Amino acid sequence: MSEELEQKEEQKTEEKAKVEAKVKEKAKAEQEVEAKVEETKKRETTKAAAPKPAPAGRTMTKEELIAAIKNMTVLDLSELVKALEAE
Repeated sequence: MSEELEQKEEQKTEEKAKVEAKVKEKAKAEQEVEAKVEETKKRETTKAAAPKPAPAGRTMTKEELIAAIKNMTVLDLSELVKALEAE
């Protein structure tokens, strides 16, 4: 009888560990989603505050260029570098 109780206790301990691991995984996933949402909000806010592009025929000032680059995503920057390399 004692052996059966020990087995049941061991099973309960294992199940508890599995549940705790799942809770931790879910919490981590929720944190990652929240971080992505915050990053997206920040990017949208920054884009909204971005200066308007220079009119055709006028070159951008250094400050305008820096502001435009700051508002670019990594993908945008990668495409920009490729375009510059192609020039």
